[in-house]
Amino acid sequence: MPNKFVHRGSLKQNGDKYLSIYSLLQSIIKYRKEAYFIFHGQSSLPYLFLAWVFIRGLNMSAIKLTYDVHDLHEKPKKEDGNVRSLIRFYIFYYIEKYIFSRNRIKKITVSVGLANEMQKIYGSSKPTIVYNVSGMMRPSNTCVKLNNSLLYFGTAGRFPFLLLDAIQASGIDLHVYGRGMNSEWMISEGYAKYVDNVTFFGAYSPDDLSFIHRYKCLVIYAPNDISLNFKYSMPNKLFQALGSGLSVVVSSNFSEMIETFSAIRGAVISIDPESVQNDMRRLTSGMNRESIEQSLAFVESLKLSSIENYKFALGLDK
Repeated sequence: MPNKFVHRGSLKQNGDKYLSIYSLLQSIIKYRKEAYFIFHGQSSLPYLFLAWVFIRGLNMSAIKLTYDVHDLHEKPKKEDGNVRSLIRFYIFYYIEKYIFSRNRIKKITVSVGLANEMQKIYGSSKPTIVYNVSGMMRPSNTCVKLNNSLLYFGTAGRFPFLLLDAIQASGIDLHVYGRGMNSEWMISEGYAKYVDNVTFFGAYSPDDLSFIHRYKCLVIYAPNDISLNFKYSMPNKLFQALGSGLSVVVSSNFSEMIETFSAIRGAVISIDPESVQNDMRRLTSGMNRESIEQSLAFVESLKLSSIENYKFALGLDK
């Protein structure tokens, strides 16, 4: 069965075709005999709604639609909001509410907490939990581990600035992979005094995360964000790190990550701003062999309910 991954900007298959109402309709007609479309995130909601209208209007029941809910659609805070953002919020809220009322549209999401919240918000059935267990690797037996360095990879917007004091005081290094981050950027953000403790390696390809094997611990740290989307976050980098034998250090607001892996010693380590300096040195030691094996086995078990397992995710096993 052909599958199409629909994002806001393109139809992700066979060369990223620019997404428009015309190209969406064109794809639906082309795959009308049998296909499923997965719409990713709230930005794709208008296209999902149009696809539903097309399919119902043209009686194309062989096409299956799935909405992959990346996070909760939260109302803008008063200090952040303006008329335009509020209008956008309500438009997307009512589209999403309508989508959740359609039982023929499959809903999936990335964590237990998000699924429970969505059920409460929309009074619908609970979305299927589909973990971001993709691009998994195994620990390397040949790569020499760096004993005095923490790893961060991702975007500049999630950079762990609040760990820099503890990193500097502990005499360890932070190694950073990602686009748009370098020493000049760090100085411009007002953190010039920490430059000697941070090494930037530039952009990386999502298809090549082999650099992960050099480290014992990944950082996902944002203690000031109390959003439910952070509380219930289960990002794919969590599974990529644990599947490669790394510990993951998180701030205490990432409740679901902490609870999910609480039985595995050293897999997910919660630290708060008050204790971070005392914890810092032990973070670079990583997991012991027993914990690594437990972590690998647990992550492997989650593949049964992962986005890679399309048959499960889309209910096609029934």
